[in-house]
Amino acid sequence: MNGPAAGLPAYVLAGGRSRRFGSDKALADRNGEPALVRLVHALNAAGAASVAAVAREAGRYDGVGVRTIADAVADAGPLAGLETALADATTRGGGWILAVSCDLFDVPAPWIARLRTAATAERLAVAFRPDRWEPFPGLYHVDLLPTVRAQLGGNQRSFQVLLSAPDARAVTVPPPPDWPTRPSYNTPAELRAGPDGDSRPPPKIAGGIRPGDG
Repeated sequence: MNGPAAGLPAYVLAGGRSRRFGSDKALADRNGEPALVRLVHALNAAGAASVAAVAREAGRYDGVGVRTIADAVADAGPLAGLETALADATTRGGGWILAVSCDLFDVPAPWIARLRTAATAERLAVAFRPDRWEPFPGLYHVDLLPTVRAQLGGNQRSFQVLLSAPDARAVTVPPPPDWPTRPSYNTPAELRAGPDGDSRPPPKIAGGIRPGDG
């Protein structure tokens, strides 16, 4: 193998409307390049067999060099993105896929290796679980597709429900400092603060002056 992700197709889920962020999170600037491109570089460096984005419409990120397929069901949340990814992987030979969200700060190769080590024939999903499930990054087998479709058909979009099934396996998060305070971001303030920063505004003091103002 060339790396921990060798042989695994990777899918970056980017089908949300980024309402809290205010603009497309996948195209947010990360040190001079779009966040999506930065993730693709990380996945390629880890040896992913291929990388594709799942978005609201096909071709959305072709302009930054990322093959983009359309969500089978738009605006149905990340679980619908997983359905689309699993369906695409099924047509390309099946097996396991690596799913990540476009708002992850990073996808370190050791994380992927930790997930791969835990993947067995008896499981269909492998993800980290600190206090609750962290679906991304996660490994998902194409045999999970009927379960995902049934859950969506029942209007249940929760990854927490999907990963609580007996055929999912929880992986202990890497020890500090390898697991960040915040693996992903939802707002520009969180992006600026970084994975271990405090995105809250400084507290106000008497007269409305914040520490450091003036």
